[in-house]
Amino acid sequence: MKKVLIISNSAWNIYNFRRPILNALLEYQVQISCMAAEDQAASMLIQTMGLKFEKLRFISDRNKNPFKEFLLFFEMFIKIWKQKPSIILSFTTKINVYSGIISRILRIPIIITVSGLGSEYNSRLGYSPLLKFLIKRSYPFSDYLLFHNREDLEELVRNKLATSLRSYVVPGSGIDIDYFKCNRRIKAVKNFLFMGRLIPEKGIKEFIESARKLSLEFPDVRYYIIGNQNKNEHKDIQAALAQVESLKNFKLIEFTPEVKKYYELTDCFVLPSYREGLSKALMEAMSMSRLVIATDVPGCNSLVVPMFNGFLVSPHNEDELYKTMKRILILNEADLNKLTDNSRETIVASYKEKDVAQFYINYVQSIFDLC
Repeated sequence: MKKVLIISNSAWNIYNFRRPILNALLEYQVQISCMAAEDQAASMLIQTMGLKFEKLRFISDRNKNPFKEFLLFFEMFIKIWKQKPSIILSFTTKINVYSGIISRILRIPIIITVSGLGSEYNSRLGYSPLLKFLIKRSYPFSDYLLFHNREDLEELVRNKLATSLRSYVVPGSGIDIDYFKCNRRIKAVKNFLFMGRLIPEKGIKEFIESARKLSLEFPDVRYYIIGNQNKNEHKDIQAALAQVESLKNFKLIEFTPEVKKYYELTDCFVLPSYREGLSKALMEAMSMSRLVIATDVPGCNSLVVPMFNGFLVSPHNEDELYKTMKRILILNEADLNKLTDNSRETIVASYKEKDVAQFYINYVQSIFDLC
């Protein structure tokens, strides 16, 4: 029996983003195991889906200790060597780099997915010299290198960190269009939603400041901010959140997997990110027929067409975001319905999770026959 190993930085990432691929693979006679940092989602993979799960003990997104990085690499090497999988499906930057090198040493086929360039990437300087060195020994040797947007693929090829041979773009991680569906029509915009990591790269400071200015002019409009505030290490963002926390029209909510109810509750989803792979939250909001404002950057501008299914603003531009949010507060119901209907149709047409899963099945099939 063929063995498929799914590796990522967390069990939550596998369960929430890769579940369509897992469900598609379960239809074939293959043995599936997952490897990641353990969290609450690990039990869902084991108990609900009946999969084997191996915990990575030494992984940490914030770790910069070379010795601990070596321990993680060695841990992954030993676990993969013992499992002897027929193929590896790898996700997230650090895991991609290490699993790519390990698969090359052990001569195991691998499909690497670059779902975004990651927080390690600097828009001006790119990756650090060490990470570039490691990527060059990983990505170009994968059987398939999959990207969530064309710009990321071209960026890595241009910097000789990947080859255009066997590199392809897939439509993100897919959306469950039957689950992310809302029957409530928007008659007027009265609530804005920001949801994501509370880091500068997501544009949270621009959202807070734009919302704060708007609240002075439109005191009845509410603003929801969903993210892990207790894990926030950025003092300027902590200060910005503290300024609005006590205001009656701002609601700060710790991140929850149950995001659908907040899409249903709110009218407009705002993502002022500096760069994305292909934003799943943006796709979820569009599938829910919500109005969307995003930045004109990779991973957002391939989804949002201005004045057709949403609005695009320049990154780092607080004033433009403020003016766009103000503009949609006065849109009439007919215009809102047209925009949100088009949002839903965009996702239904091109980003259904079963279609994304089929891409992966096809790539796996091209490496070996699934029974």
